[in-house]
Amino acid sequence: MMDYDALLVQVLDLLQREQRVAYRILKRRLQLDDETLEDLKADLIYAKKLAMDEEGQVLVWTGETSTASPAPTRAEIRTELATASAMYQSMDMAFWLPQTKAALAQVEGQ
Repeated sequence: MMDYDALLVQVLDLLQREQRVAYRILKRRLQLDDETLEDLKADLIYAKKLAMDEEGQVLVWTGETSTASPAPTRAEIRTELATASAMYQSMDMAFWLPQTKAALAQVEGQ
């Protein structure tokens, strides 16, 4: 059997993808014994709070479904570009300054 950390990575990947996995399926797919399954449940449900138990039958993902951040607003983009532009100008970074100013003008024109 693989070490616990490698097993945990596999279970987390499976659970994030499928959102719900029956304990019986986890045991079959990963060839887990009862003790290891209980360890995983305790770790994911109680210690890490990434999953919950459903009727003693199913492990349900409760963590974030995506690692992607929400898209920035136009105001946030404008602020970041203005900050970058000022920084490049103060540091005399001529290469990046025109590109940043062009991007800022494009965002402001929208």
